[in-house]
Amino acid sequence: MKKNKKKSICILIFLLVLLIIICVFTKAGSIKGVSNPKAEAQKIEAQIKKIVEQKSINFELNKAELTPESIETLKKVAEILNNNKHFKLKIGGHTDNSGDKEHNLQLSQQRVDRVKEELVRMGVEEYRITAVGYGESKPLVPNDTPENREKNRRVEFNIIGE
Repeated sequence: MKKNKKKSICILIFLLVLLIIICVFTKAGSIKGVSNPKAEAQKIEAQIKKIVEQKSINFELNKAELTPESIETLKKVAEILNNNKHFKLKIGGHTDNSGDKEHNLQLSQQRVDRVKEELVRMGVEEYRITAVGYGESKPLVPNDTPENREKNRRVEFNIIGE
């Protein structure tokens, strides 16, 4: 009887160790249900960028109020995020160099905070979203024409993984 009990305990311990090893390697190698997390993140990011390129995220002049068209665009972004709950999002807000540098930094932060609020209202979990305002510090192009300044006023979406 004691021999069988010892044998049963050894088998249980072996199975527990095996289960722990499987859990560790599964977690380290992939995101639950995703065979290639990096490729999947790139795919999701490309989908979001395509949506935002078609209808960019715009605000009322010098405010953090989204336009009605932008809310419609965010609904599509939220749908993608809600269908891919294992990924997190970083929202970056940018301005042109018109006006005071500090004001632009604050405005860009207020705007991405507003985008985050809207996505959360649409069902995306708050912990999955990071919002960073960069102000005028990361222009895409020189701020030397009205067209270029418009290109630099933007909201960017990046998938950052788990």
